[in-house]
Amino acid sequence: MEDAEAVLNEELRKKLKEWFFADVRGAMDQASSGKTRLFMIGTILHEDSLLANLIDEGDEDNDSLEPGIKELLKKEQFLTLRLEACDDAFVSVWPEYLSDQELKAKALAYEKRGLLDVFYREWRNIVIAKSTASFQKATFQQYDPDWEEIKECEKVIIVDPAKTANAKAAFTAVICVGFHSFKNRIYFLDCLNARLLPDETFSAATNMADKWGTCVVGIEVTGLNNYITYPFQQHVAKLNKHYELVELKALKDKTLRVAALVPFYNTKVIWHNPDPAVRLPLETQLLSFPRSKYWDVMDDFANCIEMFDIGERSFTQDSVDEEGKTERQLLEDLRKADKEENEKYSLNWRPC
Repeated sequence: MEDAEAVLNEELRKKLKEWFFADVRGAMDQASSGKTRLFMIGTILHEDSLLANLIDEGDEDNDSLEPGIKELLKKEQFLTLRLEACDDAFVSVWPEYLSDQELKAKALAYEKRGLLDVFYREWRNIVIAKSTASFQKATFQQYDPDWEEIKECEKVIIVDPAKTANAKAAFTAVICVGFHSFKNRIYFLDCLNARLLPDETFSAATNMADKWGTCVVGIEVTGLNNYITYPFQQHVAKLNKHYELVELKALKDKTLRVAALVPFYNTKVIWHNPDPAVRLPLETQLLSFPRSKYWDVMDDFANCIEMFDIGERSFTQDSVDEEGKTERQLLEDLRKADKEENEKYSLNWRPC
């Protein structure tokens, strides 16, 4: 039912899922009073593929449900078995069919062809090969919440609202990002990823802004425009507080948008909040890119590039003066010497 090309299209994945549960499952229940058995065999081609979603259903925790409902729900879900030819060390699970050496040679051949991801999908049921993934776990850094620079950095709130008629059907991401021009760092400070209605989204954004002491809120308006900007402005008007709204008109191709984060991670200028509840939604999505099941948080985080570009924020160059001090060190000395006087060097946000 699924092929490697069609599974990359979000709309086609949704249509296949609806067809499966409406036509296939519906026909089974009506024709046989629910006694028909359905077997599915396939390769996991995407984290949001139909097969992957059916496997996730079996992993859900239903212990909180009452016993009768729990047993009936169990009948609705699939019993799943996930098979792979070997483990991470290429130790074969079926050496009589393929030995360890044969699997190692096969993986090496695929790697030389530039198709290591294909090997992992076809022989291990893993969507992305860790070694060739765009984002590597080794580049994920965690800052110390006690660092003084966390208090000093300039902070903005960025919102990626759900773009569906039913807002509760899709996730909305609200994040806080910090920018430190002297340290040359970007901080992923806070994250809320939930199914929110528009008014709940606005409240989440302003509450996070108050929490981190900022008034700058960037909202992705691609495809929404005044349908999101005007309601947010009216929401803010009722609060009797000032928030500066920056409209973000992101590229339509979200794959290119997220891929733009790669050089920032590779040069290790991005630092994550050490709290797992904050960083894991982002890190999980990045590690499965570009076949991630969910995109909301990493897509929202990618908007910080446009946000800082609009605000004309840039890193400080490491030019050295006669005394051997870099420009960053001189600016640090200046800020420490007289913080009040140095406020004139800070930049105001330039409205979009």
